[in-house]
Amino acid sequence: MPERLALATAGHRVDEQVQAIREVLLQAVLQGDAWPGVFALAAAVLERRTQDLVGVRVLEDRAAGATWA
Repeated sequence: MPERLALATAGHRVDEQVQAIREVLLQAVLQGDAWPGVFALAAAVLERRTQDLVGVRVLEDRAAGATWA
């Protein structure tokens, strides 16, 4: 099912982004640097990936015949 592959791919991308965000934020904290915008950028990236995941999930639900009343 292409929808399931898309969901798995989107989920994997979210996981990769979360790992990358953790590393960047940890480095910012450990170095004591207040990197301008690093926390806002991390939140924006995570928000975008989450939107992608939700969008794929909606498509999968529709393909499976789900309806919302």
